[in-house]
Amino acid sequence: FLTEYFPPETNAAASRVFERARLWAGQGHDVTVITTVPNFPEGRIHPDYRNRWRQEEVRDNVHVVRVKSFVHPNRGRIRRTLDQASFMPGALLAALRLARPDVVVATSPTLFAAASACLTGLARRIPFVLEVGDLGSASIHAVGAVRARRLLGAVERLEAFLCRRAARVIVQTSRMKQAVVDAGWAEEEKVAVITNGVDVDRFRDVAEAYTPHRRTGRFVVGYIGTIGLAHGLDVVLEAAAHLSDSTIEFHLVGTGAARAGLETAARNRGLTNVHFGGPYPRHRITEAWASVNLALVSLKDHPTFSTVVPSKIFEAMACGVPVLLAAPEGEAAALVRRHDIGTVIPPGDAPALVDAVKRLAADPDRLHRQSENARRAVVQYDRPAQAAEYLGVLRAALHASDASRARAAR
Repeated sequence: FLTEYFPPETNAAASRVFERARLWAGQGHDVTVITTVPNFPEGRIHPDYRNRWRQEEVRDNVHVVRVKSFVHPNRGRIRRTLDQASFMPGALLAALRLARPDVVVATSPTLFAAASACLTGLARRIPFVLEVGDLGSASIHAVGAVRARRLLGAVERLEAFLCRRAARVIVQTSRMKQAVVDAGWAEEEKVAVITNGVDVDRFRDVAEAYTPHRRTGRFVVGYIGTIGLAHGLDVVLEAAAHLSDSTIEFHLVGTGAARAGLETAARNRGLTNVHFGGPYPRHRITEAWASVNLALVSLKDHPTFSTVVPSKIFEAMACGVPVLLAAPEGEAAALVRRHDIGTVIPPGDAPALVDAVKRLAADPDRLHRQSENARRAVVQYDRPAQAAEYLGVLRAALHASDASRARAAR
C-alpha cells in the first residue's frame, strides 16, 4: 500500500489507511505500507524519525517502510509539488525490492503515490488498485491552488490514465463514482463505492459522556481537523464577530495551509471567542472531541465538494456530537439529513452560521436527539465492516488478473 500519509500523522488519509491495514494484518494478511517520514502538514519531521533513505518499523503488525523525500510545509505550489513528487523514486525502488505481493494499492491524493503504485503493478505484473479520496484535478481547481489550464489539464489526464490502468477503482461516494464513469475514466463495474468511516470503539468513551452543555456557561462549536484551503473557515471569523457578546465560542483544532492566516485575522480583529488548538497526536484527538458541544464541518461552495463526505462527520457521529454542516448540497448534506444527526446550512454564509449556532445552543433537546441518532447510525460506518468490503474488492481485482492471465496463456 503506497501512501504519503500514515501515522503518527493524523489527517484523514493517514487514519483511513492505518485503521484498515491493521485490521487486515490482525486477520493474518501480510500488509506492507510504503510511505514517507511523518511531516504533514507542517513540513516538520516528527521527533522520533529522521529523513533517511530507508527505515522500517512494525506498527500493529503492519510492516512500514519509510523512504526519503523532500520535506516542505503544505503550502506553496512549486515546493509542495516537489515534496509530493520526490516520494515517487524512493517508493518505487522500495516496492521493487520487496517480496512480490499479490496486489499493490495506492490512495489518492496524491497522484504521485498512485503513479508509483501503477508502475509497481506493471513492473511486478500484479494488479494495481486505485483508491480515490477526492478527484485531484477538480479539487485543485476548486481551491485555486493551480490556475494554469494546461497544468490542470495535465493533472486530469494523469488521473484518467491511472483510473484506466487500475484493475479496480475505489471511491467514497456514489456521486464520485458517477463522475469517474461519466468522464470515461473507468467502466461502471470496475468502480466500487466504499464509504468513509471511523473506528467506533476509539471514541466510545467520548460518546457516553456527551451532554449538550458540557462547560458551565459556555457553548463550544468545534472544528477538528485539517485547516485547509478547501474548508472556507473565514466564515467562522465573521460569525464570531457577530457573537462576541454571547456565551458561544469557536474552537479550531488542527493545522494546515489556512491556519496561520486565520489566526492573524482573528488576532487583528480582537476575536476573543475564537480559539486555536492542536494539532493533537492521534491518541489524544479524543480530548478535542470531548470539549465541544457542536461539531462544525465546513467546505467551500464549489460543485466538487458535493461529491465528498468529510471524515470529520464520522468522527463526530462516533463521539455522539451533533454536526453543523456548512457545505454544498450533495453527499454530505444527504447523510446528515438521512440520519438526523445535525443541521445543514449553505457554505460561506455567516448570517446562516450565526443563526444556526444560536438556535442550537438554545435547544438542548434537539442536540440530545441528534446525539443519540448519531450513536445509533455510526455503526453502519464502523471501520471493520469497511475493511472487509475493501478486502473483497482486492480479491476481485486479483481474481480478474488471474483470469486475464489464464486467457492470455491459452
